[in-house]
Amino acid sequence: MPATRRHFLTTAMASVATGAAAFVVGRETVTAQKRPTAAPDGTLAAAAFGVAADGSTDDTDALRAAVDAAQAQSATLRLPLGTMRITGSLEIERPMTLAGAAAYVLWGSQNDGFDTIDLPLAPPYLAGSVILVDAEDVDGLRLTGAGLHANLRDFGIRFARPFSRTGHGVVAEPPQLSSGGRDNGLQGATWERLAVHGHDGDHYAYRLVNPIYASFRDLRGFGGGLLSVEDDSSGSDGHYGNCVFAHIYGQLHVAGSAHGIQLIDPQGRLNLLCFVRPQVSTTDKSKALHTTPPHRSQHIFHADPGVRSVSILAPDFESNVGGTCQLGEGPGWFVDVGGRISDPRIWDVMTGSVTAEQASARLRSDMTFTPPPAP
Repeated sequence: MPATRRHFLTTAMASVATGAAAFVVGRETVTAQKRPTAAPDGTLAAAAFGVAADGSTDDTDALRAAVDAAQAQSATLRLPLGTMRITGSLEIERPMTLAGAAAYVLWGSQNDGFDTIDLPLAPPYLAGSVILVDAEDVDGLRLTGAGLHANLRDFGIRFARPFSRTGHGVVAEPPQLSSGGRDNGLQGATWERLAVHGHDGDHYAYRLVNPIYASFRDLRGFGGGLLSVEDDSSGSDGHYGNCVFAHIYGQLHVAGSAHGIQLIDPQGRLNLLCFVRPQVSTTDKSKALHTTPPHRSQHIFHADPGVRSVSILAPDFESNVGGTCQLGEGPGWFVDVGGRISDPRIWDVMTGSVTAEQASARLRSDMTFTPPPAP
């Protein structure tokens, strides 16, 4: 038998034994390991990559492999029911969708204490498809691509050692530009029905840098800050914002530097954010959780002065630790008087009153309308 044919047969038999696919190009044989591919409906199952979701197995490498495959195919990666333990951040840098089966908050009964109205007090606090971050100073999920369209829905993130030395729950932060500042951030994405539990008082459940044209619905956070939206466009002259946040809910009950909702904009370029029925509390829950409560400098809502054109519709902003709301100085702010802000020293939307500490009412809009021409 010629040597070339013997080489082909030997390689083919080895491929069958190892489960690899063999392809012949001229006289050379190329082998490629089989990898799960997306179904016709565009979905991949994380379980096909060896994700155990049993709460004890380290699923970091399996989940990273599954995310890489979903990105390569612009697919939807489906997380299983169960707890997926990770010891390092998961990273998304190309378009894909990450979808769990559900994110259930385990509130518990008032027999366990009145704070069950505000907090999940029934261990393990979140159920459904839950990513368990079992490491210190580590973010749960990082989205790092420029102009990234990545959708997230129906899963939770929980920190194994809650309220101490954690990272953020979900971070969407684009690459640094050589000219300074950062590139386009999350763009045109939709996030819905997510929950984060156990982040410390210096971190946020959701942190967004340079987002634009994105929609967020039913985001939940329990621990440190709920949401940080930041414009870091010093090198690009970009204007970011144009996002809608519908019924986001956060309980900030841990001391630190985070605010309930934070808008960072040192250059006055963050604009056109709409909050529909946001609920945020900075509250003392030390009896229920034995944590150090937040302090007055952790605001319920805090915006840099230059932030412009922000609408807050029917808010429920409360504090029992003296936290206040700091709204922006830029034009176009509108606060719906149907809501509630518990501390009137900044602006009391219940009565429409303005105190000595606030020179002008925040209830205003700079939009002008041209009447239709007369018939």
